[in-house]
Parts: sequence; C-alpha cells; structure tokens
Amino acid sequence: MKQPIRIFSIGLITAGLIMLVVYMFNDSEAVQEELTTDEMIAHLKKENMRVIPEDEYIALSVDKSSQTKEADTDTSGKTEDEETNSDDQDQSSETESDDTEQNKDKEDAEKEERASSKSFSFTIEPGMSSRDISTTLENKGIIDDAEAFNAYLQENDYSMLIQIGTFEVKSSMSAYELAETLTNP
Repeated sequence: MKQPIRIFSIGLITAGLIMLVVYMFNDSEAVQEELTTDEMIAHLKKENMRVIPEDEYIALSVDKSSQTKEADTDTSGKTEDEETNSDDQDQSSETESDDTEQNKDKEDAEKEERASSKSFSFTIEPGMSSRDISTTLENKGIIDDAEAFNAYLQENDYSMLIQIGTFEVKSSMSAYELAETLTNP
C-alpha cells in the first residue's frame, strides 16, 4: 500500500516541477504591461474608435433621448427627407419677424407645459423593483410608457442604483432627469 502512494506523490511532485519550469521560461504574450490613459486613447484612436469624456457622453445621451421623444410625438406623418425639404423651404420664405414669433410661441408652449405638468411626491420602499416604480409613475401620470422607462433604467444601469426614500417628480421631467432624481437621494 505504501509503494503506490509513494509513486503517486512522486508523480505529482514531478508534474508540478515541470509546470513550474514551463511557466518560468515561457515568453508568452499573455503577460501585458499596464497602459496609461494616454496610451489607451492613442491605441483606440489607431483602431478608428472615438473616446469622449463622461460628461459629453451624458449630454449626447440626453440629447439623443430628447430627439427620439420629439420624433415620437411628431404626428404630421412626413418622412425625415420631406420634413427637411419643407423646413428648408419654410425657412427661406419666412421673414425675421416670423422667426421671432415662432420662437415666442415655442417658449409660451414650453411655459404652459411646465405650468400644467403634474407633480408627485413619490416614495420608494424597500423591495420595490424598477418595474414597480415605472408602473406607479405611469399610473400617476408622470410618464407615458412604463415599459419604455423601465427599459431605459435597465439599459443605462440605473435600476440597480435606485435609492429608497421620498422624491419629488414631475411629468415634465425627461427619462434622464427622473432616473437621476431616483438614484440621487
């Protein structure tokens, strides 16, 4: 009984030594040195990728979501090309006074929307999921689509950052503003 155990242990020790020698003398490319931020940026640019700071990314995300929301609320039925062509024609035919009147009308519409926006004191309790939160906000008239808002929370990693507490939310808030409000106590 002792002999087979000794042979087995000698085999394990030998295999371990062989693996150690191979590891120590192998010049593999798996060992990489740490890159500085500037080196990483240069490498990414060389690979035709773009690098932008976080605040610019957030601004682009907010702008993109607001453009998507504006496109969804457009009820004219025109394609983008038709809208672009008609906008170009409209702009060339309008005078400066028409432009200022339109700007005033837009500002007035925005003021009316803010004034008519619903405000709600929302309490998040322990155990509430992002789906529960989205459904409650939709039921209170703060958001239009609970599924879309829940998807936004999931895609932008807000769902895991939602805080427990009471928050003042308004129907005039964008998805980004609501998410930021619910994740920052």
